[in-house]
Amino acid sequence: QRLYVGNLDLALDEYAVVKLFEPFGKITFLDYMFHHAGPKKGQPRGYCFLEYETKEQAFSAIKALHGRIIRGKPLVVSLAYMV
Repeated sequence: QRLYVGNLDLALDEYAVVKLFEPFGKITFLDYMFHHAGPKKGQPRGYCFLEYETKEQAFSAIKALHGRIIRGKPLVVSLAYMV
């Protein structure tokens, strides 16, 4: 199940995100978003997408981490919807 993780502090790197979400299950995919052009090129965008092996793992992560304060900012963790 794919999750959207938003409102990430820009100092958090991919490793920190993996360590934060790992306790809830095996992460099978992580897409950490970066700016690809402009003055912020190469800098994080403050959100990512990740996938777990099962829905249960994804829902556990949402329940535990949505709204949790990380580096002074509340995390947004929800199911990702493809449009």
